[in-house]
Amino acid sequence: MARTAAGQGGGWAALVLAGLVGVTVGIPGLAVVARVAWAVVSAPGEAGRAARVDLGLLARTLLVAAAIAALATLLGWPGAWAARRLPSRFVALLALPLLLPSYLISSGWGLLRAPGAAIGDRLMSPGREWMVIPVGQGLAIAGLALWASPLASLLIASQLRRTDEDVYEALRLLPASRGRRALAILGMARPGVLMAFGAVLLLMLGSAVPLHVSQLDTYAITLWRRLDESARAAHWRVWVAAWPLLLAPAAAAWAVTARLRAESTEGARLGQAEDPRIRASPVLAGAALVWSLAVLAPVALFLLNLRGLSVLQVFWRTAWRSILASSVTSAATALVAAVIAGSMWAALAGGAPARRTARACLGALLVAGLSPGILVGLATAEAWRAWPALAPIADSPAVIVLAHTARFGFLAALAGWWLARTEPRELRDLRRLEAGDSLRGWLRGALPPQAGVLAGVAAATGLLSFHEIEAAVMLQPPSSIGGGFAWLMLQQLHFARTQELAAGMVYVVGGGLVAGLLAVWLLGGRR
Repeated sequence: MARTAAGQGGGWAALVLAGLVGVTVGIPGLAVVARVAWAVVSAPGEAGRAARVDLGLLARTLLVAAAIAALATLLGWPGAWAARRLPSRFVALLALPLLLPSYLISSGWGLLRAPGAAIGDRLMSPGREWMVIPVGQGLAIAGLALWASPLASLLIASQLRRTDEDVYEALRLLPASRGRRALAILGMARPGVLMAFGAVLLLMLGSAVPLHVSQLDTYAITLWRRLDESARAAHWRVWVAAWPLLLAPAAAAWAVTARLRAESTEGARLGQAEDPRIRASPVLAGAALVWSLAVLAPVALFLLNLRGLSVLQVFWRTAWRSILASSVTSAATALVAAVIAGSMWAALAGGAPARRTARACLGALLVAGLSPGILVGLATAEAWRAWPALAPIADSPAVIVLAHTARFGFLAALAGWWLARTEPRELRDLRRLEAGDSLRGWLRGALPPQAGVLAGVAAATGLLSFHEIEAAVMLQPPSSIGGGFAWLMLQQLHFARTQELAAGMVYVVGGGLVAGLLAVWLLGGRR
Protein backbone atom coordinates (compact mmCIF):
# COMPACT_ATOMS: atom_id res chain seq x y z
CA MET A 1 0.00 0.00 0.00
CA ALA A 2 2.85 2.36 0.81
CA ARG A 3 4.43 1.71 -2.57
CA THR A 4 1.17 2.45 -4.32
CA ALA A 5 0.89 5.73 -2.45
CA ALA A 6 4.49 6.53 -3.28
CA GLY A 7 3.83 6.01 -6.94
CA GLN A 8 0.76 8.23 -7.07
CA GLY A 9 1.07 10.70 -4.20
CA GLY A 10 2.11 14.31 -4.11
CA GLY A 11 -0.20 15.47 -6.89
CA TRP A 12 -1.82 18.20 -4.83
CA ALA A 13 1.60 19.51 -3.79
CA ALA A 14 2.86 19.53 -7.36
CA LEU A 15 -0.18 21.53 -8.46
CA VAL A 16 0.26 24.11 -5.68
CA LEU A 17 3.97 24.42 -6.41
CA ALA A 18 3.49 24.69 -10.16
CA GLY A 19 0.81 27.36 -9.69
CA LEU A 20 3.00 29.53 -7.44
CA VAL A 21 6.07 29.18 -9.65
CA GLY A 22 3.99 29.82 -12.75
CA VAL A 23 2.63 33.09 -11.37
CA THR A 24 5.91 34.36 -9.93
CA VAL A 25 8.46 33.08 -12.47
CA GLY A 26 6.63 31.54 -15.42
CA ILE A 27 4.47 34.48 -16.49
CA PRO A 28 7.28 37.08 -16.24
CA GLY A 29 9.70 34.72 -17.97
CA LEU A 30 7.37 34.00 -20.86
CA ALA A 31 6.56 37.70 -21.23
CA VAL A 32 10.26 38.56 -21.48
CA VAL A 33 10.97 35.75 -23.94
CA ALA A 34 8.05 36.76 -26.15
CA ARG A 35 9.03 40.43 -26.15
CA VAL A 36 12.70 39.75 -26.87
CA ALA A 37 11.85 37.23 -29.59
CA TRP A 38 9.57 39.72 -31.31
CA ALA A 39 12.19 42.46 -31.13
CA VAL A 40 14.92 40.16 -32.45
CA VAL A 41 12.78 39.08 -35.38
CA SER A 42 11.81 42.68 -36.13
CA ALA A 43 15.33 44.13 -35.86
CA PRO A 44 17.95 41.36 -36.07
CA GLY A 45 20.81 43.76 -36.75
CA GLU A 46 20.04 45.89 -33.73
CA ALA A 47 19.64 42.76 -31.59
CA GLY A 48 23.05 41.56 -32.72
CA ARG A 49 24.64 44.83 -31.68
CA ALA A 50 22.88 44.72 -28.31
CA ALA A 51 24.13 41.16 -27.69
CA ARG A 52 27.78 42.10 -28.08
CA VAL A 53 29.68 41.49 -24.87
CA ASP A 54 31.99 44.09 -23.40
CA LEU A 55 34.84 41.70 -22.64
CA GLY A 56 36.63 44.21 -20.44
CA LEU A 57 33.53 44.80 -18.32
CA LEU A 58 32.82 41.07 -18.13
CA ALA A 59 36.41 40.35 -17.07
CA ARG A 60 36.21 43.03 -14.36
CA THR A 61 32.91 41.57 -13.13
CA LEU A 62 34.38 38.08 -12.95
CA LEU A 63 37.50 39.37 -11.22
CA VAL A 64 35.51 41.27 -8.57
CA ALA A 65 33.15 38.32 -8.00
CA ALA A 66 36.09 35.90 -7.78
CA ALA A 67 37.89 38.15 -5.29
CA ILE A 68 34.80 38.31 -3.07
CA ALA A 69 34.28 34.56 -3.37
CA ALA A 70 37.90 33.76 -2.50
CA LEU A 71 37.88 36.09 0.52
CA ALA A 72 34.49 34.78 1.69
CA THR A 73 35.74 31.19 1.42
CA LEU A 74 38.84 32.06 3.43
CA LEU A 75 36.81 33.89 6.09
CA GLY A 76 34.32 31.05 6.19
CA TRP A 77 36.89 28.35 6.99
CA PRO A 78 37.04 28.96 10.79
CA GLY A 79 33.25 28.81 10.99
CA ALA A 80 33.18 25.65 8.88
CA TRP A 81 35.74 23.88 11.06
CA ALA A 82 34.04 24.99 14.28
CA ALA A 83 30.61 23.95 12.96
CA ARG A 84 31.71 20.30 12.92
CA ARG A 85 31.14 20.03 16.66
CA LEU A 86 28.79 22.91 17.47
CA PRO A 87 25.16 22.42 18.55
CA SER A 88 22.73 22.94 15.70
CA ARG A 89 21.42 26.30 16.88
CA PHE A 90 24.94 27.69 17.05
CA VAL A 91 25.53 26.45 13.51
CA ALA A 92 22.38 28.27 12.42
CA LEU A 93 23.60 31.36 14.27
CA LEU A 94 26.61 31.46 11.93
CA ALA A 95 24.20 32.20 9.08
CA LEU A 96 22.68 35.27 10.75
CA PRO A 97 24.69 37.81 8.67
CA LEU A 98 23.02 36.43 5.54
CA LEU A 99 19.63 37.52 6.92
CA LEU A 100 20.78 41.13 7.31
CA PRO A 101 21.15 43.62 4.44
CA SER A 102 24.14 42.94 2.19
CA TYR A 103 25.01 46.64 2.33
CA LEU A 104 25.00 46.76 6.16
CA ILE A 105 28.66 45.83 6.65
CA SER A 106 30.24 48.11 4.05
CA SER A 107 28.02 51.06 4.98
CA GLY A 108 28.67 50.54 8.70
CA TRP A 109 32.42 50.35 8.33
CA GLY A 110 32.19 53.19 5.82
CA LEU A 111 31.24 55.53 8.66
CA LEU A 112 34.90 55.49 9.65
CA ARG A 113 35.74 57.46 6.50
CA ALA A 114 32.95 60.01 6.90
CA PRO A 115 33.88 63.69 7.35
CA GLY A 116 34.81 64.33 10.96
CA ALA A 117 36.08 60.78 11.57
CA ALA A 118 39.82 60.32 11.97
CA ILE A 119 40.16 58.12 8.89
CA GLY A 120 37.81 60.33 6.87
CA ASP A 121 39.76 63.49 7.67
CA ARG A 122 43.01 61.74 6.78
CA LEU A 123 41.61 60.61 3.44
CA MET A 124 40.40 64.12 2.65
CA SER A 125 43.72 65.75 3.49
CA PRO A 126 45.54 67.39 0.56
CA GLY A 127 47.18 64.88 -1.74
CA ARG A 128 45.11 61.90 -0.54
CA GLU A 129 41.75 62.62 -2.12
CA TRP A 130 42.39 59.98 -4.78
CA MET A 131 42.20 57.30 -2.08
CA VAL A 132 38.53 57.95 -1.20
CA ILE A 133 37.00 55.89 -4.03
CA PRO A 134 39.47 52.95 -3.84
CA VAL A 135 38.94 52.70 -0.08
CA GLY A 136 35.17 52.67 -0.59
CA GLN A 137 35.49 49.95 -3.22
CA GLY A 138 37.69 47.91 -0.90
CA LEU A 139 35.09 48.25 1.86
CA ALA A 140 32.37 47.08 -0.54
CA ILE A 141 34.37 43.98 -1.52
CA ALA A 142 35.33 43.19 2.08
CA GLY A 143 31.77 43.81 3.30
CA LEU A 144 30.26 41.47 0.73
CA ALA A 145 32.87 38.84 1.58
CA LEU A 146 31.99 39.07 5.27
CA TRP A 147 28.28 38.93 4.43
CA ALA A 148 28.71 35.82 2.24
CA SER A 149 31.21 34.03 4.51
CA PRO A 150 28.47 32.14 6.44
CA LEU A 151 27.33 30.58 3.17
CA ALA A 152 30.87 29.36 2.57
CA SER A 153 31.06 28.09 6.16
CA LEU A 154 27.89 26.04 5.85
CA LEU A 155 28.86 24.51 2.50
CA ILE A 156 32.37 23.60 3.65
CA ALA A 157 31.05 22.28 6.98
CA SER A 158 28.60 20.01 5.16
CA GLN A 159 31.59 18.39 3.47
CA LEU A 160 33.74 18.24 6.61
CA ARG A 161 30.95 16.50 8.54
CA ARG A 162 30.90 13.70 5.99
CA THR A 163 34.25 12.51 7.36
CA ASP A 164 34.25 10.62 10.63
CA GLU A 165 35.88 12.30 13.60
CA ASP A 166 38.20 9.30 13.93
CA VAL A 167 39.89 10.32 10.70
CA TYR A 168 40.62 13.82 11.99
CA GLU A 169 41.86 12.36 15.28
CA ALA A 170 44.16 9.99 13.42
CA LEU A 171 45.56 12.88 11.40
CA ARG A 172 46.22 14.82 14.60
CA LEU A 173 48.23 11.91 16.03
CA LEU A 174 50.33 11.32 12.92
CA PRO A 175 53.98 12.47 13.14
CA ALA A 176 53.55 15.07 10.44
CA SER A 177 53.88 18.83 10.32
CA ARG A 178 50.85 21.05 10.77
CA GLY A 179 51.17 22.13 7.18
CA ARG A 180 50.89 18.57 5.88
CA ARG A 181 47.92 17.84 8.13
CA ALA A 182 46.24 21.03 6.95
CA LEU A 183 46.78 20.02 3.32
CA ALA A 184 45.29 16.60 4.02
CA ILE A 185 42.19 18.16 5.62
CA LEU A 186 41.90 20.64 2.77
CA GLY A 187 42.00 17.75 0.31
CA MET A 188 39.12 16.03 2.10
CA ALA A 189 37.17 19.30 2.14
CA ARG A 190 37.98 20.22 -1.46
CA PRO A 191 34.47 19.55 -2.88
CA GLY A 192 32.94 21.78 -0.20
CA VAL A 193 35.54 24.51 -0.74
CA LEU A 194 34.94 24.51 -4.49
CA MET A 195 31.19 24.52 -3.97
CA ALA A 196 31.48 27.44 -1.53
CA PHE A 197 33.64 29.43 -3.94
CA GLY A 198 31.28 28.74 -6.84
CA ALA A 199 28.13 29.59 -4.88
CA VAL A 200 29.49 32.92 -3.65
CA LEU A 201 30.87 33.71 -7.12
CA LEU A 202 27.46 33.09 -8.64
CA LEU A 203 25.74 35.31 -6.07
CA MET A 204 28.23 38.14 -6.57
CA LEU A 205 27.79 38.21 -10.36
CA GLY A 206 24.38 39.75 -9.80
CA SER A 207 25.21 41.79 -6.69
CA ALA A 208 24.60 45.48 -7.26
CA VAL A 209 23.85 47.74 -4.30
CA PRO A 210 27.16 47.80 -2.32
CA LEU A 211 29.24 47.83 -5.50
CA HIS A 212 26.93 50.41 -7.08
CA VAL A 213 27.29 52.75 -4.10
CA SER A 214 31.09 52.37 -4.18
CA GLN A 215 31.17 53.27 -7.90
CA LEU A 216 32.63 49.90 -8.85
CA ASP A 217 31.02 49.17 -12.21
CA THR A 218 30.10 45.57 -12.95
CA TYR A 219 27.90 44.00 -15.59
CA ALA A 220 24.79 44.13 -13.39
CA ILE A 221 25.37 47.78 -12.49
CA THR A 222 25.85 48.72 -16.14
CA LEU A 223 22.54 47.04 -16.99
CA TRP A 224 20.88 48.96 -14.16
CA ARG A 225 22.22 52.22 -15.56
CA ARG A 226 20.99 51.35 -19.06
CA LEU A 227 17.51 50.67 -17.70
CA ASP A 228 17.44 54.07 -16.01
CA GLU A 229 18.60 55.80 -19.19
CA SER A 230 16.34 54.02 -21.70
CA ALA A 231 12.64 54.21 -22.44
CA ARG A 232 10.39 51.27 -21.71
CA ALA A 233 10.18 50.38 -25.40
CA ALA A 234 13.95 49.89 -25.48
CA HIS A 235 14.20 47.63 -22.44
CA TRP A 236 14.44 44.58 -24.68
CA ARG A 237 17.98 45.63 -25.58
CA VAL A 238 18.93 45.29 -21.90
CA TRP A 239 17.54 41.76 -21.84
CA VAL A 240 19.56 40.84 -24.90
CA ALA A 241 22.70 42.37 -23.40
CA ALA A 242 22.13 40.50 -20.12
CA TRP A 243 22.62 37.03 -21.61
CA PRO A 244 26.00 36.40 -19.89
CA LEU A 245 24.44 37.04 -16.45
CA LEU A 246 21.49 34.77 -17.26
CA LEU A 247 23.65 31.96 -18.60
CA ALA A 248 25.37 31.32 -15.26
CA PRO A 249 22.12 30.90 -13.23
CA ALA A 250 20.71 28.62 -15.94
CA ALA A 251 23.83 26.43 -15.76
CA ALA A 252 23.66 26.33 -11.96
CA ALA A 253 19.96 25.41 -12.03
CA TRP A 254 20.67 22.60 -14.49
CA ALA A 255 23.49 21.25 -12.29
CA VAL A 256 21.38 21.30 -9.12
CA THR A 257 18.33 19.69 -10.70
CA ALA A 258 20.54 17.08 -12.38
CA ARG A 259 21.99 16.15 -9.01
CA LEU A 260 18.52 16.06 -7.50
CA ARG A 261 17.37 13.78 -10.32
CA ALA A 262 20.31 11.41 -9.77
CA GLU A 263 20.06 11.03 -6.00
CA SER A 264 17.51 9.39 -3.79
CA THR A 265 15.25 11.24 -1.39
CA GLU A 266 14.78 8.22 0.83
CA GLY A 267 16.08 9.50 4.14
CA ALA A 268 19.65 10.32 3.13
CA ARG A 269 21.95 11.14 6.01
CA LEU A 270 23.56 14.53 5.70
CA GLY A 271 26.75 14.77 7.73
CA GLN A 272 25.90 15.48 11.34
CA ALA A 273 28.23 16.03 14.24
CA GLU A 274 28.20 13.51 17.05
CA ASP A 275 28.12 14.76 20.62
CA PRO A 276 27.79 18.46 19.62
CA ARG A 277 29.10 20.88 22.22
CA ILE A 278 30.83 24.24 22.46
CA ARG A 279 34.55 23.85 22.99
CA ALA A 280 36.85 26.84 23.28
CA SER A 281 39.51 26.79 20.58
CA PRO A 282 41.42 29.24 18.36
CA VAL A 283 39.22 28.22 15.43
CA LEU A 284 36.05 29.03 17.37
CA ALA A 285 37.58 32.37 18.37
CA GLY A 286 38.31 33.08 14.70
CA ALA A 287 34.72 32.24 13.72
CA ALA A 288 33.44 34.53 16.48
CA LEU A 289 35.71 37.31 15.26
CA VAL A 290 34.44 37.04 11.67
CA TRP A 291 30.84 36.99 12.93
CA SER A 292 31.46 40.04 15.10
CA LEU A 293 33.01 41.98 12.23
CA ALA A 294 29.93 41.20 10.15
CA VAL A 295 27.22 41.90 12.75
CA LEU A 296 28.31 43.53 15.99
CA ALA A 297 30.87 46.01 14.66
CA PRO A 298 28.61 47.65 12.00
CA VAL A 299 25.73 47.90 14.47
CA ALA A 300 28.01 49.48 17.06
CA LEU A 301 29.34 51.97 14.51
CA PHE A 302 25.82 53.02 13.56
CA LEU A 303 24.85 53.46 17.21
CA LEU A 304 27.98 55.48 17.98
CA ASN A 305 27.30 57.68 14.96
CA LEU A 306 23.87 58.75 16.24
CA ARG A 307 23.81 62.26 17.70
CA GLY A 308 20.94 61.44 19.99
CA LEU A 309 17.63 59.64 20.37
CA SER A 310 15.88 62.54 18.64
CA VAL A 311 17.30 61.30 15.33
CA LEU A 312 15.46 58.00 15.81
CA GLN A 313 12.23 59.86 16.55
CA VAL A 314 12.52 62.07 13.47
CA PHE A 315 13.31 59.11 11.25
CA TRP A 316 10.34 57.17 12.58
CA ARG A 317 7.95 60.04 11.90
CA THR A 318 9.08 60.22 8.28
CA ALA A 319 9.52 56.52 7.52
CA TRP A 320 7.01 54.57 9.60
CA ARG A 321 4.55 54.19 6.73
CA SER A 322 7.23 52.71 4.49
CA ILE A 323 8.45 50.44 7.28
CA LEU A 324 4.91 49.23 7.91
CA ALA A 325 4.23 48.64 4.20
CA SER A 326 7.51 46.75 3.79
CA SER A 327 6.68 44.67 6.87
CA VAL A 328 3.33 43.66 5.37
CA THR A 329 5.01 42.78 2.09
CA SER A 330 7.68 40.71 3.81
CA ALA A 331 5.04 38.90 5.89
CA ALA A 332 3.14 37.97 2.73
CA THR A 333 6.38 36.79 1.10
CA ALA A 334 7.17 34.71 4.17
CA LEU A 335 3.78 33.02 3.99
CA VAL A 336 4.26 32.16 0.32
CA ALA A 337 7.76 30.82 1.10
CA ALA A 338 6.34 28.48 3.74
CA VAL A 339 3.84 27.15 1.20
CA ILE A 340 6.62 26.63 -1.37
CA ALA A 341 8.80 24.76 1.13
CA GLY A 342 5.97 22.50 2.25
CA SER A 343 4.77 21.85 -1.31
CA MET A 344 8.30 21.02 -2.48
CA TRP A 345 8.72 18.61 0.41
CA ALA A 346 5.42 16.84 -0.23
CA ALA A 347 5.96 16.73 -4.00
CA LEU A 348 9.45 15.22 -3.75
CA ALA A 349 8.11 12.66 -1.29
CA GLY A 350 5.38 11.70 -3.78
CA GLY A 351 5.29 9.83 -7.05
CA ALA A 352 7.41 10.25 -10.17
CA PRO A 353 5.15 12.87 -11.87
CA ALA A 354 5.15 15.01 -8.73
CA ARG A 355 8.93 14.71 -8.39
CA ARG A 356 9.46 15.77 -12.01
CA THR A 357 7.25 18.80 -11.48
CA ALA A 358 9.12 19.67 -8.28
CA ARG A 359 12.51 19.47 -10.03
CA ALA A 360 11.29 21.72 -12.85
CA CYS A 361 9.93 24.25 -10.36
CA LEU A 362 13.18 24.23 -8.39
CA GLY A 363 15.12 24.87 -11.60
CA ALA A 364 12.90 27.82 -12.51
CA LEU A 365 13.21 29.30 -9.01
CA LEU A 366 17.00 28.89 -9.09
CA VAL A 367 17.29 30.72 -12.40
CA ALA A 368 15.18 33.59 -11.09
CA GLY A 369 16.81 33.72 -7.66
CA LEU A 370 20.38 33.73 -8.96
CA SER A 371 19.72 36.34 -11.65
CA PRO A 372 20.33 40.03 -10.92
CA GLY A 373 17.53 41.48 -8.83
CA ILE A 374 17.00 44.38 -11.20
CA LEU A 375 16.15 41.94 -14.00
CA VAL A 376 13.71 40.02 -11.79
CA GLY A 377 11.98 43.24 -10.82
CA LEU A 378 11.89 44.43 -14.42
CA ALA A 379 10.42 41.15 -15.69
CA THR A 380 7.72 41.16 -13.00
CA ALA A 381 6.81 44.78 -13.63
CA GLU A 382 6.58 44.45 -17.40
CA ALA A 383 4.64 41.17 -17.28
CA TRP A 384 1.91 42.54 -15.04
CA ARG A 385 1.73 45.88 -16.85
CA ALA A 386 1.38 44.29 -20.27
CA TRP A 387 -2.44 44.13 -20.14
CA PRO A 388 -4.81 46.75 -18.72
CA ALA A 389 -6.83 44.07 -16.94
CA LEU A 390 -3.80 43.31 -14.76
CA ALA A 391 -3.17 46.93 -13.82
CA PRO A 392 -4.67 46.57 -10.30
CA ILE A 393 -2.03 43.94 -9.50
CA ALA A 394 0.79 45.92 -11.13
CA ASP A 395 -0.09 49.01 -9.10
CA SER A 396 -0.44 47.23 -5.75
CA PRO A 397 2.07 45.86 -3.22
CA ALA A 398 1.11 42.37 -4.44
CA VAL A 399 3.46 42.78 -7.39
CA ILE A 400 6.38 43.26 -4.98
CA VAL A 401 5.40 40.04 -3.19
CA LEU A 402 5.48 38.26 -6.57
CA ALA A 403 8.92 39.67 -7.36
CA HIS A 404 10.34 38.87 -3.93
CA THR A 405 8.99 35.34 -4.16
CA ALA A 406 10.74 34.99 -7.51
CA ARG A 407 13.96 36.28 -5.92
CA PHE A 408 13.98 34.21 -2.73
CA GLY A 409 11.63 31.33 -3.43
CA PHE A 410 14.54 29.08 -4.34
CA LEU A 411 15.66 29.15 -0.68
CA ALA A 412 12.29 27.82 0.43
CA ALA A 413 12.38 25.23 -2.35
CA LEU A 414 15.84 24.06 -1.26
CA ALA A 415 14.57 23.82 2.32
CA GLY A 416 11.70 21.65 1.09
CA TRP A 417 14.17 19.46 -0.80
CA TRP A 418 16.24 19.08 2.37
CA LEU A 419 13.18 18.10 4.42
CA ALA A 420 12.22 15.49 1.84
CA ARG A 421 15.76 14.15 1.66
CA THR A 422 16.19 13.77 5.42
CA GLU A 423 12.79 12.29 6.21
CA PRO A 424 13.38 8.60 7.03
CA ARG A 425 11.67 6.23 4.64
CA GLU A 426 10.11 4.27 7.49
CA LEU A 427 8.44 7.39 8.88
CA ARG A 428 7.28 8.38 5.41
CA ASP A 429 5.69 4.98 4.79
CA LEU A 430 4.09 4.97 8.24
CA ARG A 431 2.69 8.44 7.66
CA ARG A 432 1.14 7.36 4.37
CA LEU A 433 -0.39 4.27 5.92
CA GLU A 434 -1.92 6.15 8.84
CA ALA A 435 -2.86 9.52 7.36
CA GLY A 436 -2.84 8.96 3.62
CA ASP A 437 -1.10 11.05 0.98
CA SER A 438 -3.71 13.79 0.67
CA LEU A 439 -3.25 17.38 1.78
CA ARG A 440 -5.16 16.66 4.98
CA GLY A 441 -3.04 13.60 5.67
CA TRP A 442 0.18 15.52 5.09
CA LEU A 443 -0.95 18.33 7.39
CA ARG A 444 -1.76 15.81 10.13
CA GLY A 445 1.16 13.43 9.76
CA ALA A 446 4.14 15.32 8.33
CA LEU A 447 3.77 19.00 9.15
CA PRO A 448 3.62 19.04 13.00
CA PRO A 449 7.15 17.67 13.63
CA GLN A 450 8.69 20.10 11.14
CA ALA A 451 6.45 23.13 11.64
CA GLY A 452 9.31 24.95 13.36
CA VAL A 453 11.60 24.43 10.37
CA LEU A 454 8.98 25.79 7.97
CA ALA A 455 8.37 28.75 10.28
CA GLY A 456 12.13 29.41 10.36
CA VAL A 457 12.33 29.30 6.57
CA ALA A 458 9.40 31.70 6.36
CA ALA A 459 10.98 34.11 8.86
CA ALA A 460 14.32 34.05 7.01
CA THR A 461 12.65 34.67 3.65
CA GLY A 462 10.57 37.48 5.10
CA LEU A 463 13.72 39.17 6.41
CA LEU A 464 15.38 38.95 3.00
CA SER A 465 12.23 40.41 1.46
CA PHE A 466 12.22 43.33 3.88
CA HIS A 467 15.82 44.24 3.04
CA GLU A 468 15.50 43.76 -0.73
CA ILE A 469 16.21 46.85 -2.82
CA GLU A 470 17.06 45.95 -6.40
CA ALA A 471 13.76 44.39 -7.48
CA ALA A 472 11.68 46.86 -5.44
CA VAL A 473 13.13 49.95 -7.11
CA MET A 474 12.26 48.51 -10.52
CA LEU A 475 8.65 47.96 -9.50
CA GLN A 476 7.57 51.12 -7.72
CA PRO A 477 8.36 54.83 -8.10
CA PRO A 478 10.14 56.62 -5.24
CA SER A 479 6.89 58.18 -4.04
CA SER A 480 5.13 54.84 -3.71
CA ILE A 481 4.55 53.54 -0.22
CA GLY A 482 4.93 49.95 -1.41
CA GLY A 483 8.53 50.49 -2.44
CA GLY A 484 9.25 53.61 -0.44
CA PHE A 485 11.48 52.06 2.21
CA ALA A 486 13.77 50.46 -0.38
CA TRP A 487 14.06 53.80 -2.16
CA LEU A 488 14.63 55.56 1.13
CA MET A 489 17.55 53.35 2.14
CA LEU A 490 19.05 53.47 -1.35
CA GLN A 491 19.06 57.26 -1.29
CA GLN A 492 20.66 57.33 2.16
CA LEU A 493 23.41 55.07 0.84
CA HIS A 494 23.92 57.22 -2.26
CA PHE A 495 24.02 60.61 -0.62
CA ALA A 496 25.84 59.51 2.55
CA ARG A 497 23.24 61.03 4.87
CA THR A 498 24.91 59.39 7.82
CA GLN A 499 22.39 60.37 10.51
CA GLU A 500 19.37 59.17 8.53
CA LEU A 501 21.27 56.07 7.42
CA ALA A 502 22.34 55.28 10.98
CA ALA A 503 18.78 55.75 12.27
CA GLY A 504 17.38 53.55 9.50
CA MET A 505 19.95 50.85 10.15
CA VAL A 506 19.19 50.89 13.88
CA TYR A 507 15.52 50.17 13.14
CA VAL A 508 16.24 47.67 10.38
CA VAL A 509 18.98 45.82 12.21
CA GLY A 510 17.18 45.95 15.55
CA GLY A 511 14.07 44.33 14.13
CA GLY A 512 16.14 42.14 11.84
CA LEU A 513 18.21 40.75 14.70
CA VAL A 514 15.08 39.83 16.65
CA ALA A 515 13.47 38.12 13.65
CA GLY A 516 16.80 36.63 12.60
CA LEU A 517 17.42 35.11 16.02
CA LEU A 518 13.89 33.69 15.94
CA ALA A 519 14.62 32.13 12.54
CA VAL A 520 17.93 30.80 13.85
CA TRP A 521 16.21 29.25 16.87
CA LEU A 522 13.56 27.58 14.71
CA LEU A 523 15.95 26.38 12.00
CA GLY A 524 18.46 25.17 14.55
CA GLY A 525 15.95 22.85 16.13
CA ARG A 526 17.06 20.24 13.64
CA ARG A 527 20.32 19.93 11.70
